[in-house]
Amino acid sequence: MLNASFVALSLGLVGCADRDASIKAATQLSEALYPGELELYGTSLQKDHYIVTFAVRNDPVTRIDLNVDPKPADCRLGTKCEDRFRKAYAVGMENGKVLKALSRSFRSCGVPLLAVADLGQGAAYFHPQIELNLTNENQQEELDRLSPCLKAFRQESKTTSFNLLENFRLHIFPTVGAKPTSAPDPLTREHSVARKRYDGVTYFANRVVNSDVVKADDLRLYPNYAGNSGLDKKLAEIAADFLKTQPGGGHVPTIAFGRDTKLDSQRIDLIRTYILACSESTPGQRRCKTDLAVRITYDLAANKATEVSLVTDIQDARGNLKLPELPGR
Repeated sequence: MLNASFVALSLGLVGCADRDASIKAATQLSEALYPGELELYGTSLQKDHYIVTFAVRNDPVTRIDLNVDPKPADCRLGTKCEDRFRKAYAVGMENGKVLKALSRSFRSCGVPLLAVADLGQGAAYFHPQIELNLTNENQQEELDRLSPCLKAFRQESKTTSFNLLENFRLHIFPTVGAKPTSAPDPLTREHSVARKRYDGVTYFANRVVNSDVVKADDLRLYPNYAGNSGLDKKLAEIAADFLKTQPGGGHVPTIAFGRDTKLDSQRIDLIRTYILACSESTPGQRRCKTDLAVRITYDLAANKATEVSLVTDIQDARGNLKLPELPGR
């Protein structure tokens, strides 16, 4: 069951860590602590040691990651390595339970669960990545499909130590094409959403706490979208072109990105944001003192700015950045 993709990077690397010795030490410790229960799944080379990953026999979902000592011979019973293994076992088993519970819950309500992100932070930080056919007109109708999913998961999670904490975030990808994407079955931590789908507009609903209802007001634009899609660069260009038309001029720094971005309160394809700028700059200088802001309303569907204006009062009495709050969610 060894996953070759985990070990490919380690081939040919000499002197960083001993893969074979790490596997041997981890396997011996595994058999001493959990005889017959685990089997080798893969390895991952770190800076000075290996992570040896185990799967639970006859369980395609659960993974347990052991950080083996840089000197593998030090990884044995009665050492800190044993303590790490016991903790890794507990975390891995718990994460496996939650991943299975999420998969069953979303499968039961018919909402595609494509992957679960941020597994490494522990179960309380899982970010289910789901697919909904969101439009401006059907936002609440589509989000209401999540209620039975969350209710089922709440019931499932009673068998684990997992609670719906404020870290729980639903990452929502729009449906592509006429039919929804088939959810992987079984869903494992190795599943991921295709990279190109991150280039499109996606959303998240945060702080789904003690409730089985996701309201349209809970929707937010996925924060990495502007950077992934090149929108930040386009917004900076819009701001720079606008400043050229202003009597006082202005300069957009080389590194510029949307600030305090908000999704429109009614539309999921309209955002408002700020691009910081400088009233004075030195030619060729990468950075400058930002004392202006260009406010941009941008139509994501039409791929163009619909409103651009200048804000000059962006600092408080102490000189700290203080942008006027934008409308939206």
